[in-house]
Order: sequence, then C-alpha cells, then structure tokens
Amino acid sequence: AVRLTATALALEDLELKEVDLLSGEQMGPQYTQINPQHCVPTLVEDDFILWESRAVMAYLVGQYGDDDALYPSEPRIRAKVDRLLYFDMGTLYHRYSKYAYPVVLHGESPDSSVLETIHEALGWLDNWLGESGGDWAIGDQITIADHSLASTLATIEASDIDL
Repeated sequence: AVRLTATALALEDLELKEVDLLSGEQMGPQYTQINPQHCVPTLVEDDFILWESRAVMAYLVGQYGDDDALYPSEPRIRAKVDRLLYFDMGTLYHRYSKYAYPVVLHGESPDSSVLETIHEALGWLDNWLGESGGDWAIGDQITIADHSLASTLATIEASDIDL
C-alpha cells in the first residue's frame, strides 16, 4: 500500500529496504531499535520514525503531495476514507490474519468459522464499492483507502485462500 502511494506521489528518491519476515528479521535488535512493535513497513526520515502502513500513507500525502486528492481534506470525504482504512485494518485484514496466519505460519487446519467472517467482510466491501458512484472506493478519485484495500485484497489473493 505504501509503495502504491509513493508511486502515485512520484517519490523517486524513496529508499526501500526489504525485510525478510519469514526469517524473523523484524524481530532482530537492529529493527527493534527503530520499531519496537516489529511491524512493516516502517518509515525512517531523518529523526522521524513512523510505522503502520495507513499512517505512513497519510503522512506521505501530507508531506509530499501537491494536493490532497489521495487523502482529501474535506471532512466528510476524509471520514469516508478513514472509515475504509479502519475497516481494512480492523476488520478485513484482521479477519484474514486470524484465518491465514495459523495455517501458513503454524500448519494448522483452516477454521471455517473464521472464513465465514472474511466472506462477510468482503460482502460489505462489495456493497460499498457498488454504492460508491465511481470507479474507486470513495467515488471518482483514487485515495489511500484504495491503495490499502488493494494491498489487502492482493495478499488474500496471493495466499490461495478458496473464497
């Protein structure tokens, strides 16, 4: 999601460092020094450190955007973007992680009751997208909510979960 936002902002001098999550690189002392929560991505800009992809996207738009199209300042539109960002993190991705992490990381059997909650969340999202009145989640303008949702949906797709 952050890469999508950085690309949309044409941030060509953004230095990306890959973190090997499967080997636990994010748990090591070097990473923990900048991010005690061990999550990715983490933005380091001089003495400013920020993590959580949705916060990083909002910061990048505010700091480097020529306008606020990706994260509109109009309160009602921004509230809709925020709602979808929070839905993505707190509902859609959360439900996906409850289903996939035990299977992928621990070899456990899939929990069909959790899969049902993913279907429920995807149904809500499908309805909202149909009601948006445009090509994007909030309407005619792409926002960081689209970047976030696209990343989560791509993760779900890549994990080969039978939905």
